[in-house]
Amino acid sequence: MWIARVVTLVLLAASFNGLAASLRVSDEVVTAGFITLHIERTGPPLQQSTQLSIQHLSEPYSLSLSLQPTQQAVTISGLADGDYLATLGSPSANSAQTSVSFSVKHHQLTLALALFVLGLCLFVLLVGMIMVGNKQTHDKESV
Repeated sequence: MWIARVVTLVLLAASFNGLAASLRVSDEVVTAGFITLHIERTGPPLQQSTQLSIQHLSEPYSLSLSLQPTQQAVTISGLADGDYLATLGSPSANSAQTSVSFSVKHHQLTLALALFVLGLCLFVLLVGMIMVGNKQTHDKESV
């Protein structure tokens, strides 16, 4: 985790001269299965597309997207558990870049299965109560 913060600080310090956009994450620790990266334009509007790169810090995995100049956010899903660094910059080599780090920690599968089993039990109980109530109503009508 400290590696992500150091890299973020270095890239932020290097990109302080004339950056036209900044990058912000909705949550620093993602558990919902998706993350939204917000792009806040601070300078004059760009006429060219912006490049968004997402790099997994502990595995050799990276993702690169080309964003429209007017795009204000991007939502990404399907990332594995771990720490990531998102970098926003122009495709030209001399432009400034901004970065933000975040972590992905999915919910435990055992918790999801336990909630599924609980829901199944409640459903079976509900259907059983409806059937017993229906049988009692028919028994009273036939008397």
